[in-house]
Amino acid sequence: MRNRQLKLYRELIEKRSGIDEFVTEKWSDFDFVSNVQTRFISGDILNVAGPETLEAAKRNLQADFAVVGLTERFDETVILLKRALGWRRPFHIRMNVTPRRRRVDKLRPEIIEIIRSKNALDLELYNFAVSLFEQRLQQEGHDFFAEVAAFKKWNKVVSPGVRFLAKFVWPYSRIRLAI
Repeated sequence: MRNRQLKLYRELIEKRSGIDEFVTEKWSDFDFVSNVQTRFISGDILNVAGPETLEAAKRNLQADFAVVGLTERFDETVILLKRALGWRRPFHIRMNVTPRRRRVDKLRPEIIEIIRSKNALDLELYNFAVSLFEQRLQQEGHDFFAEVAAFKKWNKVVSPGVRFLAKFVWPYSRIRLAI
């Protein structure tokens, strides 16, 4: 697996293959990048994913994950994690955000379709995860969204100070911040 990852890194970074070129010409050399989430969550990372891999991943999400979260619903996910894992007062800061990432809506439609077809199981698993997420939110009770709103306010206040510490203090010390 490591050698294939190194080959992929060299192709994308060192040779500077663009996403269009990679998807249309080189993907078959790197099939191990197809349906990665499904393969990892199923526990079968070395084989090509099929319907049984998807079913295993769905079972694992239901049985083995304390929380199924969504990046696009990050604040709600953090509060679900807080409740499930007993965190006192979580916060997050946005760092290492890619400033020039190519927007999906700027990709050619045929490129998007190829990516979707190569990751059809991941897309199905994602839709399943969304339904699990929504079911969990319904179980959380009426105070959940008030807690999410309070978390957003708290995070907005704390984030600038933590961002400063993260940039200037943490890289040079073993200090851990507990809030």
